[in-house]
Amino acid sequence: GHATNGVENLLGLVMDSTPTTHASVLLERDVNVVEFCPQEGLTHLLAAGTYTLHEKGGNRDGTLHLFNVRQDKVLDPCEELDERTGIRSWDLNEFASCEPTDAVFDLKWAPPDHPASTQLGGDTSCALLAQAGTSGMVSMYRCSDFGIETVQEVECSQEHGLCTSVDWSHQNSGSSFLASSTSSCEIVVFDAAAQSGLVPIVSMPGAHDLETWMVAFDRWQPMLLFSGADDCAFKAWDLRLAGTDPDHAPGPALEQRSSNRRVHTAGVCCINPSPWEEHVVVTGSYDESVRVWDTRNLSRAVGVVTGELA
Repeated sequence: GHATNGVENLLGLVMDSTPTTHASVLLERDVNVVEFCPQEGLTHLLAAGTYTLHEKGGNRDGTLHLFNVRQDKVLDPCEELDERTGIRSWDLNEFASCEPTDAVFDLKWAPPDHPASTQLGGDTSCALLAQAGTSGMVSMYRCSDFGIETVQEVECSQEHGLCTSVDWSHQNSGSSFLASSTSSCEIVVFDAAAQSGLVPIVSMPGAHDLETWMVAFDRWQPMLLFSGADDCAFKAWDLRLAGTDPDHAPGPALEQRSSNRRVHTAGVCCINPSPWEEHVVVTGSYDESVRVWDTRNLSRAVGVVTGELA
């Protein structure tokens, strides 16, 4: 019903989309991730993480950049403008950075009403940003119009792997989770609102057979966590067993709700649950395909886009 309609609408948007460049900036390193801040009053903040692998020595480093993105409305009707938005120009100004840092695999802003935002983010003039870094660390920053402040850094991988992704439990869920994945096949879930900061409550080694590239919380079921890896597996995990130890000792292991390793023909590197349609999640893979799934039945994808567009 609704999920099928949502899939059709989503695929239609993807096929009809024509990107337009409004502004650009050239950075010294390769850009790996960009994220707009969702917090009211700070939606003009754009975070960008970069990644460089030095062939000699194999070292990795990067930079966290913070941009101010402003839009100028058209004042002169004779000036050329974007017919859809009515915007004359877009200003993309970098005003803060954090360097040197780990090479940045992933960045995620905390939802505005996440418990960690209230406890660690300060007032509404600041927002929390989590970073997955190649040293195996999860870093948390407090960002505002005045710059970037490091709040905490916590080791994610117990197997000396790279921290490859992070995701917050989503708004209106009441949960205070921050999940991460590693190149050593691990999934780690933190309590992000503990008084002492990030505290691991679940540590799951061997969650996949090969490098785990992505974790993502469902937007509608706060205890449902997805993961994807180089073993071609797309998995769903049940977090209802997490955090039962009052002393916050990591464990017990996550309960695997479902797994699909037959559809993707290469590693699963992107997972995006829909914020608009319940039961809809999208995956991206190195097999150059984007797939749309109904979370009630992960045995097969209900839509796929392949080729250059994907």
